[in-house]
Amino acid sequence: MTERDYRNAVRKDGKAKTHESINKTDFPEWLRTEIMKLGISQRQLANDLDIDESIVSRWMTDERFPTVKQVKDLSKFLNVTTDTIMAKK
Repeated sequence: MTERDYRNAVRKDGKAKTHESINKTDFPEWLRTEIMKLGISQRQLANDLDIDESIVSRWMTDERFPTVKQVKDLSKFLNVTTDTIMAKK
């Protein structure tokens, strides 16, 4: 476990985060990294997926998680499996 993994797994008060809270924060960070690798903006991602930009914004702020259809579309666009995306939930 790296220091970063440890910091992500432990709350500020030193107690371990629950498995759910660790995974919930993974998706926005993961998605941000993936779109940066592609060199595209949130707006471009939304346009390519044919969804409203506010949906992508909610994904990035961890307010929402993609629907099943959006997970499928996102997996095709990013060339990853749906399991990869769902593991971030």
